[in-house]
Order: sequence, then structure tokens, then C-alpha cells
Amino acid sequence: TFVGGGIVMIENPRGLCRDIVDRLRELGFLFDIDGAKKEIQELEARAARENFWDDQQEAQRVLKRISEIKEDVEAFETLYDQAVYL
Repeated sequence: TFVGGGIVMIENPRGLCRDIVDRLRELGFLFDIDGAKKEIQELEARAARENFWDDQQEAQRVLKRISEIKEDVEAFETLYDQAVYL
């Protein structure tokens, strides 16, 4: 409900927070957060191999991909955690 002066009153804030958390959970499935975490593990196992640096361009590509996926997962988890604590 709009009160005035740019202030919005929410009639059921707990219900709204539950809705936000539920939607974030759905987004987690949509973006396959579990799959992203599995890919991180697989790529990190690959990076731990003895011959990983034999192909430096490929090694750099793998490390970049790990970094990108971790950034996405961390951003989602931070947002989810913040919504849970609302």
C-alpha cells in the first residue's frame, strides 16, 4: 500500500519474504546451482592434475571458468541468504 512521500507499507512482510525466498529457490533450480557446483568440483579436480599446466592456454581457460562459475554461485547464495534473513 502506498502511503505517500515515497513510503510503501507492506501488509504482510513475512509472507512477502517467504515468496521471495521461494522464488529464489526456483531460480536456483532454473540456473542449476547444484550443477554449477558440480562443474566447479570437476574443473578443480582437473586443475589438480599433475599435467594441468602442460597446455597453458587451456589451463588459463579452465581457471577462468572456475572463477566465473564461483562468482555466479556466490552471488546467488549471498542474495538467497539475505532474503532468508529478511
